[in-house]
Amino acid sequence: MTRLLILATALSATLASAVARAELFAQDEFLAPGQAYQLSAQQGEQSWSLAIRILPDYYLYVDKLVAFSAADGIETALALETGNYRDYPDPLFGSVKIYQGDLSLALRDNPLPGELWVKVQGCSMRGLCYPPEQRLLSIIPD
Repeated sequence: MTRLLILATALSATLASAVARAELFAQDEFLAPGQAYQLSAQQGEQSWSLAIRILPDYYLYVDKLVAFSAADGIETALALETGNYRDYPDPLFGSVKIYQGDLSLALRDNPLPGELWVKVQGCSMRGLCYPPEQRLLSIIPD
């Protein structure tokens, strides 16, 4: 009977600890990539730009940001001007260049009519890195 009481006490303490940890992590959730960094394309009369809004505590890798057009299964990379970035000691990749905050990057090439794809990868400053993804952007006329 004493052993059963000790086992029950240990089990309830373990469960209470697990519940407390789950509540702690639930309060510290990470945003989805589409919320953490938002992308939109703007088409002017003769040029395109990529508008990026990166929320505080998140960042994008400069070298993982690629714009391209796709037609008939063929991807065509588009030259993208490099905006304001900073060097950052990333725990996964070492010293890297990152974007933070709001920025607008000009495209030196024009994508195919009506479509712009962007490959992107970013992280949270709290240690979560998202897998690379690609997005088809909506076109916003100037």
